[in-house]
Amino acid sequence: ATPLTNAEIYDPVTDTLSATASLGTALAFPAAVSVRQDVLLLAGGLDIAGDESRVAQVYVYDPVNHVGSWMPGVERMIEARADHGAARLDSNEALVMGGREADGLPSSTWEKFTWDGGTGAWTTGTELSEEHLGAVAVAVDDDEAFAGGGFENDVTVFAIQESYVFDGTGFGSPADLVSSRGWPGVVQIAGDEWLLLGGLGGTSPGVALSSTE
Repeated sequence: ATPLTNAEIYDPVTDTLSATASLGTALAFPAAVSVRQDVLLLAGGLDIAGDESRVAQVYVYDPVNHVGSWMPGVERMIEARADHGAARLDSNEALVMGGREADGLPSSTWEKFTWDGGTGAWTTGTELSEEHLGAVAVAVDDDEAFAGGGFENDVTVFAIQESYVFDGTGFGSPADLVSSRGWPGVVQIAGDEWLLLGGLGGTSPGVALSSTE
């Protein structure tokens, strides 16, 4: 498989997808999250097939002020990472956490992006108690997010049962999911509730799950 530079945009009025501006770097496994209703943040990923170089590259797509183009000059992440969780926080902030860093090892770090309409800025804080490759994150309030699951090493070992709540400045003490699961689906239901679906759990090489929580 080869990482791609092309991007597509969905028009709900016509129910169609169409090509939009290409990325400057071909990326696989980036994280995409909105930082405002009309602004998309694309962060990190793998940039070379086979080489698996993780990048700290960041792109912002603003269809209102920069029609058909990805904004250049956005501040790069503090850590290069791919296969990480991402969630929108408040009206101009987003969270990324975990993944696999530039050295190929799973990450226990997180970063918060603040969008100022220009270059943006990344900040970080105390690391998580476990590395989380293939974790997920989802907003649960204006400046809070839930994050959890993933793998502590790679997909051939136990999935992780730990989860956390991000309070806008850092992560609280871990709590256990009902089941260990990596690469689950996640969606906010309403307010401070969210739903985890499926994923891989169990021992090597992992078992596909049908459970939800």
